[in-house]
Amino acid sequence: MKKISSFLMILITSTCIFAQQYAIDKGAVIMSGTTTFSSYGGDLYERSGDRMTTLTIAPALNKFVGKNIFIGAALAYSKMSRGDNSSTTLGVGPTIGYAIGDAKSTNYPFLGVGISYYSVGDEDDSTGGHDIKLSSGIIISSHKHIGIIIEAGYHMMSLESTKGDIITIGLGIAGLLF
Repeated sequence: MKKISSFLMILITSTCIFAQQYAIDKGAVIMSGTTTFSSYGGDLYERSGDRMTTLTIAPALNKFVGKNIFIGAALAYSKMSRGDNSSTTLGVGPTIGYAIGDAKSTNYPFLGVGISYYSVGDEDDSTGGHDIKLSSGIIISSHKHIGIIIEAGYHMMSLESTKGDIITIGLGIAGLLF
């Protein structure tokens, strides 16, 4: 009975995975990730001759719940350091968006919105807040199931009582599962 149940689960799962006709069809999944390294120097950023460096890693997982409409989750981890001082930022939250394309498309422009809870600080002190992100971009298929992401974003951040905004441009890679 266990073998039959296992076989049926594998059959159903494989049918669901391969039932989609193209990358943004209902049921398709896009796994993506971007990484950014920044090094800040000069009088504006250096303190005691130490440059400020930042490493950011941002994976996301989105599932198409209808043709061209996706929901998912995003994670962002960032580590900033300058000399002996460092801090980390961790953000996680839901996303929703719309991608443009059909079965003949090889490029998929998209619009998205997400909200993330953020925690910023070090081992001694941290503060929390939120980030609302509006984004647009394009996934350019380099192979049937792999694409390059070019994305621009506008972040409206609030940490405790302090507010600010960030404009970003990112480059990443996506796995197109359909």
